[in-house]
Amino acid sequence: MALENQKGFVLHQRPELRSPLLVVALEGWPDAAGVSTGSLSYLRSRLQARRFAEVLPDDFYVFTYIRPVVTTQDGVVKRLRFPRNEFFWWRNEKSLHDLILFRGVEPHLQWHRYVGLIMEMAREFDVSALYAIGGVYDMVPHTWEPMVSAVMNDESLKARLQPHRVKFTSYEGPSSIHTSLLAACRDRGLPALSLWGHAPIYVRAEANPKVCLGLLRRMVGLLELDVDLTEVEEAAEYLDDTLSRFLEKNEELRLYVKQLEEACGAEGAERPSPPRGMGKIIRDVEDFLRQEREKGQGSQS
Repeated sequence: MALENQKGFVLHQRPELRSPLLVVALEGWPDAAGVSTGSLSYLRSRLQARRFAEVLPDDFYVFTYIRPVVTTQDGVVKRLRFPRNEFFWWRNEKSLHDLILFRGVEPHLQWHRYVGLIMEMAREFDVSALYAIGGVYDMVPHTWEPMVSAVMNDESLKARLQPHRVKFTSYEGPSSIHTSLLAACRDRGLPALSLWGHAPIYVRAEANPKVCLGLLRRMVGLLELDVDLTEVEEAAEYLDDTLSRFLEKNEELRLYVKQLEEACGAEGAERPSPPRGMGKIIRDVEDFLRQEREKGQGSQS
């Protein structure tokens, strides 16, 4: 069925695309530390990708759980924003593959239908591969290069990933919609993989720039993009410096980070359990990062 006739789908324009690659980023459970949506938003901004289609939210969300956001001004409603699921396109003059970027919100309802609309988009525009990007909290130290792991729907895709320093992990447990996407792509013979940036469990930044940087470096290589990452590199360096100052004041977290470094440096070593007071440490880190950010904003004004 043509996209124009799909209920809940709006096609604003039909760009002419050459065997595009489709990148999917979703808010919610698969977006720990804002790694998924933060990375895709940076790509969209730098590439100046243009919106051309959207999935309407009505059938996929419980609005008492994820409420629409209202903006009022002097008692007057100016804007009401529902969860957005939008497609953007960009022509890659340095590659045989153009790009489709999809930023949405992991749905509460009708996963099969939601995935089906993305699959219809892939069919309609002859997408050659799908990349789902996500973020996950893990027992990793912020002092090391961020770990990026991968899951794929075909063993042959490992050869494509091996030059990009990703880990192939084993897992059994609750699934994000990434897995449903990969399974649907497999059923249609479409290569698909899911890349995950691993964020330290004790740094709950809104969008962890260091982990975003690790993910973006892999994506730039895989998608054959010429994208300046300087802005993310500077933000990652600032986060590192800020966390170093916090560690000077918090011996408990400093010792835990050292244990994580030792475990990550030893093949097969078991990761240390978080300190008993980890909840308080997380709040203290959040408070410190917020205070440092406010200081920086104050010095610029």
